[in-house]
Amino acid sequence: MKVCVTGANGFIARHLIVHLLEHKYDVVGTVRSLEKQDKNSFLHDLLTWINTTDRKLSLVACDLMHKGSFDLAVQGCDVVIHVASPYQFQNPNWSEEQAMKAIVEPSVEGTRNLLSSCMKFRDTVKQIIIMSSIFAMVNSFAPESAVVNEHSWNSTESLEKAGEAYHLSKTRAEKLAWELYEREFKPYGVKMIAIHPAYVFGPVLPEAQFLPGSIVEKQKGNKSLLNEGLSIIQEMMIGKRETCLDMTIGIVDVRDVVKVIITAMRSSSATSGDRYLCSAGEMRFIQCCEILRQLFPQYPFATKVEKWGNTSPRPFRADTSLVKRKLGIQWMPIEDSLRDTINSLEEMQLVTEKASKV
Repeated sequence: MKVCVTGANGFIARHLIVHLLEHKYDVVGTVRSLEKQDKNSFLHDLLTWINTTDRKLSLVACDLMHKGSFDLAVQGCDVVIHVASPYQFQNPNWSEEQAMKAIVEPSVEGTRNLLSSCMKFRDTVKQIIIMSSIFAMVNSFAPESAVVNEHSWNSTESLEKAGEAYHLSKTRAEKLAWELYEREFKPYGVKMIAIHPAYVFGPVLPEAQFLPGSIVEKQKGNKSLLNEGLSIIQEMMIGKRETCLDMTIGIVDVRDVVKVIITAMRSSSATSGDRYLCSAGEMRFIQCCEILRQLFPQYPFATKVEKWGNTSPRPFRADTSLVKRKLGIQWMPIEDSLRDTINSLEEMQLVTEKASKV
């Protein structure tokens, strides 16, 4: 079976690709550029090594904003997993126009362009998995203690009401995907599901028995491996960030997210239209920092909060019973995931500028 994974050099995608290769799937990964920059170096090292084995990996340069850009990557694939999306926190100095252009438009148009390519190859593409987000479900101004599940949608339709461009980008992109599914894929029997991870923690690089240690060794100190979320934690550890965002977050381990994707891809229990919410538990971000301080008291994790855009820290509860019922997956305990995250940052030499204990 041949699987296309967009945004191949992202945190979740790296773990996903290694898992797919470990289980002998042929993988096509998309990246913005094939140049061997720091952000792509793990993939290039993996590609060089994989060519000496019986596993198959190829990389294709694709631009989210260009129609037809994904044609070569999608052609001949049985499954397409769309992970690529701009993931960055909105710059408070941006105008609304700048935020829309930097975050919302690439997410929406990237989804449109990928699915346009999938339409051309409906004879081979039988399944599409959209990587959405918990933020496409959680309404920034929902009542306190709202329950979020597979039926929930972030109902805000403007950047001002969404509170943050990333929320709006994931909501609009997923809504577009389902609109196109109903018209262009459902009549042809193509299966489509969506995955909604919360704040994703876990090891920086994937762990796999077949992966040579030399590949991981070469990546030590490579800060481009960190996504926006892990960068915040890393900056706290080295004393460059004293605050955390004043928000309620769900927490899930990247290995569990990959498990949900793979299980949904392979299981007949996962049906078109399913939206799988991935969260092991919910808390204020500052509470997460308190747990981290208890586990690793040598690091100055945040003790103060800062406001995030126009969002509210209102608590919510994630109902993930659909994942447990249909896929049989139990979440890794949050403390285990947090501990593995920090241990990985240390092992990858990404906290060499350790701050003194406070």
